[in-house]
Amino acid sequence: IVSNANATAITIDSSENVTFSQNISSVNNLYVADDIGHAGDTDTYMSFENNYLGFYTGGVNTLAMNAGKVGIGTSSPQRSLQVGEYGTGNGEIAIASVNSGVGSILFGDSASGAALYDGYLQYNHSNRCIVVAAGAQDLMRFGAGAGTTLSGLVQVTNYGNVGIGRTPQYYGSN
Repeated sequence: IVSNANATAITIDSSENVTFSQNISSVNNLYVADDIGHAGDTDTYMSFENNYLGFYTGGVNTLAMNAGKVGIGTSSPQRSLQVGEYGTGNGEIAIASVNSGVGSILFGDSASGAALYDGYLQYNHSNRCIVVAAGAQDLMRFGAGAGTTLSGLVQVTNYGNVGIGRTPQYYGSN
């Protein structure tokens, strides 16, 4: 298919592979059958299937999106965000920042204000310390168990009271 007399814009070979040699613009939709790749790097591409979008580099599925879930290093994420494949090694997340900054994982229950990040896990590079924090009205627990049956082996109140194997007692209580 020729876009002008001097250049071929689209080539379709005998295997029905389509090659675009110029930019593509569309005012509506552009649909592809299975994959989008680069002619010079055949093991790096995007793959489309039923409700699935996969990104491959070096022939390995490095990022997958499926039914509202995102997987890094897995082709079948089971959670909203999953890093790594179950049973195949380590799943790691690196949070990088400058040596005078902090790296944080924030937990919130509101789209704005202080509840946007009620609790957090933070590494402070300047002080070389890890901070685990809960909101002002919350109890922080370190425990064992699963799901909602977590037993609080160590509990810390927002007042700094600590309970080991029991609920922390407040000043003046038994």
